Amino acid sequence: MTEALPLTTIGVVVLLAFGIGVILKRLGQNSVLGYIFAGILLGPLGFAFLEPGSGLAYAFGEIGLFVLLFYLGIELSLKKFLSTGATATVLAFVDMLALTGGGTLLMLALGYSTLFSLTVGIMLFCTSTAVVAKFIFDKKLNENPGALLALAILIMQDFLALLLLIFLSGVSASGSAWSIGLSAVVFVVAAFTVVRQLSVRVEAWLKNNGFGHSETTLYALGIGLFAAMVGGIFGLSAGLGAYFAGFALSETSAGNRIKTDLGFLREFFLLFFFVGFGTLLFYNPATGLAALPGIDSLAILVGLVAVLVAVIYLANFAVFGFIGRKMGLSNENASLGALLLTPIGEFAVIVATAVAAVLPAQESQLILSVAFLLILASVLSFQPAYSLREHHERFMARLPFKRAETQSEIVPHSPDSLRNAKGLALNVFIIVCLIAVAFFIYDQGPTFNVPIPYSRVVTAGVALILFSIYPVTRAAKYFRRLVNQKQFRAAATSPAHKRRKRK
Repeated sequence: MTEALPLTTIGVVVLLAFGIGVILKRLGQNSVLGYIFAGILLGPLGFAFLEPGSGLAYAFGEIGLFVLLFYLGIELSLKKFLSTGATATVLAFVDMLALTGGGTLLMLALGYSTLFSLTVGIMLFCTSTAVVAKFIFDKKLNENPGALLALAILIMQDFLALLLLIFLSGVSASGSAWSIGLSAVVFVVAAFTVVRQLSVRVEAWLKNNGFGHSETTLYALGIGLFAAMVGGIFGLSAGLGAYFAGFALSETSAGNRIKTDLGFLREFFLLFFFVGFGTLLFYNPATGLAALPGIDSLAILVGLVAVLVAVIYLANFAVFGFIGRKMGLSNENASLGALLLTPIGEFAVIVATAVAAVLPAQESQLILSVAFLLILASVLSFQPAYSLREHHERFMARLPFKRAETQSEIVPHSPDSLRNAKGLALNVFIIVCLIAVAFFIYDQGPTFNVPIPYSRVVTAGVALILFSIYPVTRAAKYFRRLVNQKQFRAAATSPAHKRRKRK
């Protein structure tokens, strides 16, 4: 495998990825698929121009991952999320649990490891924000409550996916859930507080001294890189530092300008990340060779991905059909919201790439293939599924719970819904902490030199049940109040909406 000059490498990668990406985009597909296909062609399966996991393309890909997570942090606007009311909070959590639980249980039943199964479950709610946002814009759904609700849920699910990714990769590498969890909480609070307070003062100083938004963007990149470095010192992923540095900057007045300036950098460097991912598909680092699996293995893999895509559709429609409509969402908007959360995107690749390093060799290769085929299958099936939305609405109409007969309009958070959301979040956090303590007792029990009447499993389980009864009942009470609270009101049906329905 010959080593090309850096500029030659950059030119070949960019032109080929750009060309394939444009072709797929013209066909209505995600350009990310084009970048991955370019990586397959340039990697060991194709012309062997790039070596997986090394070289300039790999280094640029790492920069792209940093910029993406920093950009996602800036997009995490609490004001935008809170404007959708309690519905987004409830549906985001329930949808995440349904998808993660369904994917994890399915993979465990098929005999895969716990880490692999959890990773697949997390990938099922890594919806493509880029695909969904572009689709909403193209279909002129910008004011549709179901579309706005789906975007709010995507913001929260990106946030939760990142935290789960950091937890899984950190625990896998260190074997200590307790230390990783504690370090993450300390770092997140410290990073957000320091970056937020410092950025407000630096932004004011730059503005008062005649500096423009270019200097502000350079400062933002610098503070993001510094936060990423500090995250590494804490034993966490550098991506966590970048993400929360962006989150702290999102509420500043310069947040939107920074996001605009970073747009090109994100697209340029992220192209290399996905090209690098393509070179890793079906690649065995032990032998240094790549080969497509046999027909039988490939058929099993495709069948597995088809089942996982079916799990995504079923879980989304169940959550929106039962919980969403119970909270006042109309049949049309419930169907639209469920459909918009189906196309899997680039975050699934990030999750798979991060966890692949700590999986056994066989599962490490498989998780990358599953991520790629999940994106491919879910994106390709999305448009045909949307064209059948009238059938989905009729299906929604047959489900129990009272439904709105007209277009529904989101009601923003009220003081009661905010109080219930905070109560739910607090009690869920307490439950998570109790689970972490139970795992700690299980792991460290033999070092306490305290006699226990039963096995460590029984002792830790009984302690967890006894102490979690109260927060579980409180969380259930707040959740029930949020679900029963009126989060939508019937909006007057416009003539344009009537014409669309007649069509």
